[in-house]
Amino acid sequence: METWLLVSTLFLWAVVLVNLVLTLALIRRLNNSSRGVETGPAIGTKAPDFAAETLTGERETLATYAGQARTFLFIASGCQPCHKLLQTLSLEDDLTNDELILVCDGSLQEALSLAREFDIHVPLLLASRAENAFFETYKITTTPTYCSFDAQGIVRATGIPSANDPYWQKLTERWSRQAIQVERRETSARLS
Repeated sequence: METWLLVSTLFLWAVVLVNLVLTLALIRRLNNSSRGVETGPAIGTKAPDFAAETLTGERETLATYAGQARTFLFIASGCQPCHKLLQTLSLEDDLTNDELILVCDGSLQEALSLAREFDIHVPLLLASRAENAFFETYKITTTPTYCSFDAQGIVRATGIPSANDPYWQKLTERWSRQAIQVERRETSARLS
């Protein structure tokens, strides 16, 4: 009986160790694959032209933003990671100075619903993948994804917004609701 107990215990530990090794390998593979996702136009190239409508039906193209550095944040109405991201950003015109432009894969009604739900006051462009080539032209394969270009229209960064992306972190320092709340508290304390 003791031999059987010893063998079963050793077998159980072997299974646990194999499981641990496989889990660590899976985690490593997921980390490497998420960094390797390429989405968006190539850095250093000219931002592709596009055509999209605003919520009020105005037509905008890349020429609309000529001479201005901008960041497009591509989102989809049914995308839960997009919703989580929108909750962390402050989307008020005066705070972002129109640097951030949301590009929504969805209908006008879905975009209006997002605008109400997340109190969005920054420009929001409609570019439903079914009717508009904006996502395809910009090589957007997943949402949320961002693409930043400078005043000359040269792409400076693209990627999936994450805490591991230093460019995204730099971009969002001013847009973060938490940073804005801290700034308001500090201002209020100085005035008191």
